[in-house]
Amino acid sequence: MYRDKTKEELFDLVKKRESLTFHARIKLQQELLKRNESNGISELNTSIHKQVTEIKEMKYLEQLGFKLEKTGFGLKITRTFKATLNDFQAIIFGVVLILFGIWGFLSFVSAVFNDGDVSVVSLAINIGQIGLGIIGIRFLSGFKRFLDFVGFELNKTDDRIKLKKRFDIQLTEIEKNTSQLKLEEIQGKLILKLEDYEILRANSENTIQKMTLKELEKKLKNH
Repeated sequence: MYRDKTKEELFDLVKKRESLTFHARIKLQQELLKRNESNGISELNTSIHKQVTEIKEMKYLEQLGFKLEKTGFGLKITRTFKATLNDFQAIIFGVVLILFGIWGFLSFVSAVFNDGDVSVVSLAINIGQIGLGIIGIRFLSGFKRFLDFVGFELNKTDDRIKLKKRFDIQLTEIEKNTSQLKLEEIQGKLILKLEDYEILRANSENTIQKMTLKELEKKLKNH
């Protein structure tokens, strides 16, 4: 990532570290250490260490739409209200866009078969509306996520995990040993599972999300 940079350019990036992503800062640190340039990077090291600590403290779990709480018996994970609200808003927005798309399609069909005269402007408007409808379908992915996590709850007590989650719409309760927890990487997604049941997932290409899920697995297994 930084192999073609000069020493001066690397240290200039150290000064601008706050504008870099967490992943970019780690790569910058690695490149400097590879060149035996450990002097003058203490602030970069501190910045990275601070964020690693925050990851271990589950500060970024909310990026995935969940929150972790300590209870008198162990740990509890629930869906955040903000994530649920975002899913609901995505559903509403998706439905509105689909309605625009349907209206655009019907207007186009009506103009072609009834009027027989379609202007360039009206055609462009109709195509734009149909395009919005296609985009709206993508937003409806929030509908499945919304359904999957209605009533979601994970409780960890001693070496037992109790998971409540909807699978095929039905709310299911599963209880397993913590040894059944595992991480699987599939098509760019890192998935935390309890045996073969998916708990939650993260973008495996996002360093913070990936590390957060790995730390969460450790907490659930070792706390």
